[in-house]
Amino acid sequence: MTTPPALPKPAPSRWLPLLLAVAIFMQMLDTTILNTALPKMALDLNESPLNMQSAVIAYALTLALLIPLSGYLADRFGTRSVFIASMGIFVLGSVLCAAAPNLSMLLVARVIQGIGGSMLVPVPRLTLLRVYDKSQLLNAINYAVMPALIGPVLGPLVGGYLVDYASWHWIFLINVPIGIAGMVFAFKVMPDLKGEGKEHFDVVGFLLFAADADTMLRAGSKPVSTPAEAESELRRAADDPYAFAITLRETGEVMGKIKYQRDYCRYNTDSISIGYELSRRYRHNGYMTEALRAMVQNAFEVMNVEVVAISHFVGNEPSRKVIERAGFIFEGVMPCGFKRFDGEIFDNVCYSILRSEYDTGLISSVRRMR
Repeated sequence: MTTPPALPKPAPSRWLPLLLAVAIFMQMLDTTILNTALPKMALDLNESPLNMQSAVIAYALTLALLIPLSGYLADRFGTRSVFIASMGIFVLGSVLCAAAPNLSMLLVARVIQGIGGSMLVPVPRLTLLRVYDKSQLLNAINYAVMPALIGPVLGPLVGGYLVDYASWHWIFLINVPIGIAGMVFAFKVMPDLKGEGKEHFDVVGFLLFAADADTMLRAGSKPVSTPAEAESELRRAADDPYAFAITLRETGEVMGKIKYQRDYCRYNTDSISIGYELSRRYRHNGYMTEALRAMVQNAFEVMNVEVVAISHFVGNEPSRKVIERAGFIFEGVMPCGFKRFDGEIFDNVCYSILRSEYDTGLISSVRRMR
């Protein structure tokens, strides 16, 4: 008895990246649209404008707290089911915000909005990662992210227009038709993918890592010192399509993060740079070297760049060893190459790998100048 051949994997809908763009647009729009309406809302609700800032904070903190749950819920209940449910919760929260008679009810409604909004972006992005081949993934993500970046720009403009020519209630009610259309759209184009349900995102590990001052300062980042700052850092990492958590393979514990970023040392060249941060207790085990090599491979074989660059502060010997073990070639030292968040300026030690070196495997410590 012969086994029948496996059915070919169905091609993803070409409209799926647009769904992610709509989701990011809604989330970013609702983060900024409230600011211009706060004085008018404060007047109608008999509150101080300063107290109204809590409505902005309630939404942002709820987003940051619940984003890590999105992957687990999508694996457990299916990507389409979770996305449609989250969109429905977001619309419900928007209606409750518009109907809120006082600040207390508005805060409750904003938390409900945040519960729905926390899964609007991660779930469709997870779907893209699972349905697109590596060769198509970068284009799909770029197509989704670039249009959605206008959300933070339009938010204050739309908010001000609606407050002046309608009422502040419409900054929330505008989400209703968009949300309903998004749910119908998702039902038609989003596959309902489920996982094994065994993996989880280690939130505690991430927050402990973000609070590690030594790790963050070595990377030039500001260490977090409060829960709100930790949640904000978590949200930024979750929303960045080019940032990845470094996890322990056996347990899923978060050890650090690694990301692609702009290469500021080159002009008009198809190049990319890599930045990373690793928690102190996981150093000297080869984890970062392994992660760096995977990022280099992905950059050349999937993203098709010509140069992968990396750098570290002068005197950061652990980073130098990691970078050299990963195969990067020393280029030189850039004086005053990096200004940290606290104003301190450092010389930057620069390295790179060229495509010709990667393709041939002939990477040496000496590169002949052209």
